[in-house]
Amino acid sequence: MFLDTLSLLTDNPLCVKIRTVGRETTQRNQEHQMNKTKHRPLASIASDIRKDWVKVSPYAKPYLEAMESLDQITDTYYLDTAKSVVLYFLCNARSWKGETAKAIKKELNEICKLSHL
Repeated sequence: MFLDTLSLLTDNPLCVKIRTVGRETTQRNQEHQMNKTKHRPLASIASDIRKDWVKVSPYAKPYLEAMESLDQITDTYYLDTAKSVVLYFLCNARSWKGETAKAIKKELNEICKLSHL
């Protein structure tokens, strides 16, 4: 009985169309998710921070060093997620001031918000 029902469903052109549309929708969602989380490499952002922040806070320094080895917010640094590294950096980088600091902190916050980790 089950096999008869299964063959009826697989032979039905409507079911085939629904499966095809479902695959296309899933693929579009995956591409959208990738584009949404794609951002400038964290190592590049860390390099810009180093150039601007001459005397890095000793509290922020370990997180900045970790960011230098990360690419995307979905990466991991040992047992920590890249998102947690970035958030801890932001918490400890409050003494970093100026226009560059403001722009980069805003960029990092936006990256974290888009990650949904």
